Amino acid sequence: MAYMNLDYEVARTKRDMLIRKNNDIYTSKIIVGQETLLFEEMKFYDERLSIMLPNNYKDLPDEIKKIKYPMENRPEIIKSNESGDVNFAIALHDVKIKAEDIDNAMQKYIAVIYKSYPGTTFLQTESVPMNGTMLGYFSFITRSIDSDIYQVFAFTELNGKMLQIIFNAPSTMKKEWSFIILQVLTSIKIL
Repeated sequence: MAYMNLDYEVARTKRDMLIRKNNDIYTSKIIVGQETLLFEEMKFYDERLSIMLPNNYKDLPDEIKKIKYPMENRPEIIKSNESGDVNFAIALHDVKIKAEDIDNAMQKYIAVIYKSYPGTTFLQTESVPMNGTMLGYFSFITRSIDSDIYQVFAFTELNGKMLQIIFNAPSTMKKEWSFIILQVLTSIKIL
């Protein structure tokens, strides 16, 4: 019986290694669900921000932005797949922040989400040095009207202001996206 469990674990580990090997956003096309993605460097905010994003993701139309992000201070940039269920959003908030304040700001966001959505499951929280500043991010799963949503919120600073990157996808795609989204976050360059 123990041998069957060990065989299963070895097979699962090999599969996970193969998935990671074939999911390099810099060198290969990546298949996620029914989508084939090719990532490319995109620049925003007068070319002060560089980030790798899927080249076939389009800007979300304003009427859909208002539904998906109902608050008035919704992200300025929202790139979405064709079906609209996977999104990357980028917002530059008019909030002064220093690299050493990123972790504290992230913890405040976590507290707000926890209070607003008590059924939230937090998965990972991390702060890492990045290009002379800090990048803080956390991942979690929230419940929507009809499904669970896998989300990643990341924070850094751009010219002394808080830059926020948001990713969301159906939670059923978490395993496929979790390694890819970490690569996207590490691709961020402040120019």
